[in-house]
Amino acid sequence: MMLAREFELITLWVRLVAQRGESAITVRLEGTVDGERETLFDAGPFPAAEFGLPGAGVSLTSTTLGVAPQLVLQLKDWNESENPDGRPLWICLVQPYGHLGMIPWEADLVPALNVPVLRLPDFLEPQRESTSTLDVAVVSSVPRGVGKGEIGSSELQDLVEALLQSTTERRIQVHVFADESAIGALATAGDSVTIHAPRAKTKRRPDHSGANPWFEWVESAMQGEALDALTILAEERP
Repeated sequence: MMLAREFELITLWVRLVAQRGESAITVRLEGTVDGERETLFDAGPFPAAEFGLPGAGVSLTSTTLGVAPQLVLQLKDWNESENPDGRPLWICLVQPYGHLGMIPWEADLVPALNVPVLRLPDFLEPQRESTSTLDVAVVSSVPRGVGKGEIGSSELQDLVEALLQSTTERRIQVHVFADESAIGALATAGDSVTIHAPRAKTKRRPDHSGANPWFEWVESAMQGEALDALTILAEERP
């Protein structure tokens, strides 16, 4: 659903449902109209037999799978009247979908529609950890009521150097989020240290009214890139 909305895909949602104890298929064609997702048409429920799906006790090898002819005609009529640009049709099989994944959607629909027919994945591949670089964020915060000199460049520099020397198995990339007065000694730290400019004081966003402003800063600065570790250097109040 996220992919369909983000890229404004013309999507055929296909669901396997139960109707009076028998399997049936319902479909919904969805697209983006004036920036909003809308249902273009609904179809079904179709008896499972119209797609060649076997009934109870019937072997799958004794049937011929295929898209229901009535659905092919509906899609063809819509495509000819509403899709002059020949935009691709994306099939999304809603889990659990049983044997619907075995139906030759592409082979049956491409000749009839003369547009590309593709399938949306029913899962999103999670981000994979980089095997070459370990990204570590160092957040150095001065609490209210504590003087600026209490956490300084020396403490921050010692921590960054310790992180850079902590392993030889992977490259360490340190992202520093600290008060301006504490980052002076890191100015010549090299490419392995990224110093993020202190965030300007702004009104907190309404949807993050209870969020930690330091973490908001980290999230904004990383721009979707993942971190492997987070270290906080802070002076405790007495």
